[in-house]
Amino acid sequence: MQRSRILLMLLLASVMAVAQDEPKKNAAATTSSHAFDVKAAERFANLALACVHKEYPNKIAHNLNSDADVAPPRKLTPAFYGCYDWHSSVHGHWLLARLARTFPDAPFAAPAMAALQRSITPENIAQEVRYINGDGRTSFERPYGLAWLLQLGQELREWNDPQAQELSRTLLPLEDAAKKRLMTWLPKLSYPIRIGEHSQSAFGFGLMLDAARESGDKEFATLVEKKAREFYGNDKACPLTYEPSGEDFLSPCLGEADLMRRVMKSDEFAKWLTAFFPTLRSSNTLWLKPVVSPDPSDPKLAHLDGLNLSRAWMLEGIASGLPKGDPKIAKLRATAKAHREAGLAAVTGEHYEGGHWLGSFAVYLVTRRGIRASEATAQARQTTRLSEESGEADETVSRAELIRLRPVVKRDLKELLNRVNNDGDPSAADLEDEFERCRFTPLRLGSLGPAILVEAAAGHGAGANATMLNVYVPTRTSYRRIIEEAGFGPAIMPGSSSVPDLVFGWKMGYCGSTLQRYHYANGQFAVDACDREDRDDARGTCEVKACERPTRTFPDPWLEAEQSHADPPPRAPYFVAPGLTGKEILEQETDQRRKR
Repeated sequence: MQRSRILLMLLLASVMAVAQDEPKKNAAATTSSHAFDVKAAERFANLALACVHKEYPNKIAHNLNSDADVAPPRKLTPAFYGCYDWHSSVHGHWLLARLARTFPDAPFAAPAMAALQRSITPENIAQEVRYINGDGRTSFERPYGLAWLLQLGQELREWNDPQAQELSRTLLPLEDAAKKRLMTWLPKLSYPIRIGEHSQSAFGFGLMLDAARESGDKEFATLVEKKAREFYGNDKACPLTYEPSGEDFLSPCLGEADLMRRVMKSDEFAKWLTAFFPTLRSSNTLWLKPVVSPDPSDPKLAHLDGLNLSRAWMLEGIASGLPKGDPKIAKLRATAKAHREAGLAAVTGEHYEGGHWLGSFAVYLVTRRGIRASEATAQARQTTRLSEESGEADETVSRAELIRLRPVVKRDLKELLNRVNNDGDPSAADLEDEFERCRFTPLRLGSLGPAILVEAAAGHGAGANATMLNVYVPTRTSYRRIIEEAGFGPAIMPGSSSVPDLVFGWKMGYCGSTLQRYHYANGQFAVDACDREDRDDARGTCEVKACERPTRTFPDPWLEAEQSHADPPPRAPYFVAPGLTGKEILEQETDQRRKR
């Protein structure tokens, strides 16, 4: 009888163990499939939400200059003190921004935004800047953590949400400090760093280059490209059989190839890759086998779970950089798929040693962040080149562009109508009518590339004069707003950067003109100077003075033209074609199809 009871208890225990382990297996299987949906995203988001403000355990790389430097992590770096270490905290915040931007209506989106707002405050970022600029911290988180910080900044900039844009502006001083540190370091770096952990130069260069290109920082991008070619342009026969080392989470060889596909055109890259990986030949069999961590609870040995994830995105990236039809693509993708499935299955959160960072690697993989960034850059370059070669730079906005713009512009029109009419949400028919009455003008904003100015005089009754002057730039699948204005403009003037300045203004009666200059720096437009007319009834004068914020004025021909009733400055060459209303664009293309 006693023996039967013992056997029954052992059987029940084994059943319970299997039942408890089943959710982990199901979660891993769900994400390992090709679909990346809101359920999988929520699992990764929860990993980051559980750690971004979890202070302990903590591993700090902290240089002490005196007793005054002895302080807990939340005091030293109050924005990024969780997730075990600084760089994991940074890319944990990136994960939250990436997923909340991708799934804005998901249950985790509001907690993700709240976590970001708790961390990224003016006070916290000011302390982060003081810390990074402190004595003895020249090499702090260089390049790995600083490169991830630039990715976080770029993710916030691209997120078309007012709260995200405010976070982006708040983070900017720390981004500037990080970029300055990297741009000082790169010219001094004499040799590449070919290891499989944080200091690897190739992986860091890839993150930096994507952020620099997407933010329009041509100087930084050129510096990284030049260094990449100097270090890796002549490399041959990378010893892939020597990999991995026991604590790798990045592949030195694959990381280098994933960087060079960003730097080289596809034909050049294909030739370079053949010499770099002479064993990579056409077939759909596995080229590399996934690795297995011998102990996921060991913080160093758990690195191998991350190696599968990073190998997967690097292999996918390498395949994306080859010309279409290249016979090596099938083998690269088959190998990437095997690593993807092995890597995602290990992201369970069971052990904090891996759970505090593996989620970020998984999200970077499944959202194709590095590949999409490169594709968008390549697409913009190709569009510009084809337009220049064919002489079609003066084309109006197309129907396809209008369709991509529709949801973004309608959202902004809805906000405008709610603000000026106070009559609840406008109907779908009213929104479509307002959209078709908007004027769409293509722009060419220097190195920033193509953009579209959308002008609207929306509303009815007292709000009929409400205006919207927004500027949008293309993303891979849609558009994002980079300037939100009202009034008149813009006058486009050459600025001090490779992107021109834009001047907008408004007028309210006699002696009531105000103009603001938007200057492009650090990946975004911001008002850096402002002029206004100041009426003095006693003297009967109307003087031009600086606005209260900002205090700088600027020499502009626009205000002079307004006062003298002369013609405003010419819009060319930045206005590449006349603006048409949405209705005119739709009708124009319908007529063209009928003629064909």
